[in-house]
Amino acid sequence: MSKWRELDLRKVEERPEEGQLFVLRIEPKSSNPFARTTHRVGKLARLDQPHSDKLWFKEDVGNTLDPAKLKERNKLYWIYVEPFDR
Repeated sequence: MSKWRELDLRKVEERPEEGQLFVLRIEPKSSNPFARTTHRVGKLARLDQPHSDKLWFKEDVGNTLDPAKLKERNKLYWIYVEPFDR
């Protein structure tokens, strides 16, 4: 069984492969009692912009998140999942 790994976009071996389905675990660094850990399913992808190497987290429902911005206030972990049908 796989274990959760911390997301580090700077190192290829510390992030999921582009296009592979995975769960992103978002744990707030804040001690705010209302801040909750959330989980999102999606893939890493590059947007269709010229000269862009930036990786984005894209969900099938259309949401696109910037992992670099999320990491400012959260701890990010990931784990691969098998594709599934809705």
